[in-house]
Amino acid sequence: IVYLMEGIRHVSDSIAHDLRTPLTRLRNQLENTLMSVDNDEAREQAGKAVAEADQLLATFNALLRIARLETRGNTADMQQVPLGELVSDACELYEALAEDKEQQFEQSLEDHVVIEGDRDLLFQMVSNLIDNAIKYTPEQGEIRVNVRKDGNDAIFEVGDSGIGIPDDEKDQVFQRFYRVGKSRSLPGNGLGLSLVSAVAEIHQGVIALSDHHPGEDYPGLMVTIRLPAYSPNRKRLKDTQAMPAAEAGEQSSPGELRGV
Repeated sequence: IVYLMEGIRHVSDSIAHDLRTPLTRLRNQLENTLMSVDNDEAREQAGKAVAEADQLLATFNALLRIARLETRGNTADMQQVPLGELVSDACELYEALAEDKEQQFEQSLEDHVVIEGDRDLLFQMVSNLIDNAIKYTPEQGEIRVNVRKDGNDAIFEVGDSGIGIPDDEKDQVFQRFYRVGKSRSLPGNGLGLSLVSAVAEIHQGVIALSDHHPGEDYPGLMVTIRLPAYSPNRKRLKDTQAMPAAEAGEQSSPGELRGV
C-alpha cells in the first residue's frame, strides 16, 4: 500500500512539473489575446480563461512546493527566527481582509519566542492558516492568533469562529486535495493544509486540531502548532533531520497530528 501511495504521489508531482511550462505559455497567450480584443464579450471570456489558468498554475506550483518540502530539500536557509515578529508581519498583511468582513481580529504575541527555521517557509505556513481562518469565518466573526512559549516549545495558534471541521475529518484534512464537505463551495484546491503540514514537518513541528467553540453551531477551528524553541545547546535542525526519527525524539502526543 505504501509503495502504491508513493507511486501515485510521484505521478502527481511529475504531472505538475511537466504541465506547468505549457500551461504558462497558454496563460500568456490568453493574456495577449485579452489585451488585443476590442469586443467586450470576448474580453470577458478571455479574462475568465486567464483566471482559470492562474488557478491551475497555483495548484501545480503548490504541488511542486509540497514535493520539495517532503523530500527535505529546503533546509539550507535555517536561521534564528523571532516567531512573534514573523506572525505580527503576517497579521498586518491580513488585517485589512478581516476588516472587510467586519471580523474581530485579536493577537496575543509573546516577545522573545525564537525558533530555528526557514523564515520564508514559516511565513507561508503562518499566512496560510490565517488566510484559512478569515476565509472560513463568516462576517462579524472572530479570529484569534497567539504566540507563546511552553517549556522548551514555541506555540503558534490560530482560532476562529467559522464552520469548523467535523471530528471524523480532522485526521484527513492534511491529505492532498482533501476538502471538507462544507467548504467545497468556496474557492480553493485542497493543498493549503498539505503545505502547512510539510513546513511543520521539516521544522519538527506537531499540529493539533480542535474545536475553538465546542458545542456551538459554528464551532470554529483551533490550529495549534508546537515547534521546538531555539536553544544554543540544542542540535541544529539540519543535523537532527539527518537522524532517524527515534533518535531525534520525534513523537506525537495522543490526539495530535504529525505534519505528514
